[in-house]
Amino acid sequence: MRTQLIAQDTADEAVTVLYRGHALRLTQLAYVLLGDRGLAEDIVQEAFARLRRRPRRLADGSKAVFYLRTSVLNGCRMVLRRSAAVRALTLVDIW
Repeated sequence: MRTQLIAQDTADEAVTVLYRGHALRLTQLAYVLLGDRGLAEDIVQEAFARLRRRPRRLADGSKAVFYLRTSVLNGCRMVLRRSAAVRALTLVDIW
């Protein structure tokens, strides 16, 4: 049980270090793509939460940053796709 707690503490520390070093740039990237600060922050937070649930990805810092960037971009694309679909449905309803 103690080994699991130590591993969890190490993973938490790794995510904290990554967050301090990369969260601002990732949030800026998401904001540029979406134009909504709150939504950008939510996407970045979710990316870090997903990374924390996968501790094996934390073993290599550069791969973890790549995972985060990819996760943020995918999250932004998903939001943009959904909003495009909503706009398309709205336009169909108008006509």
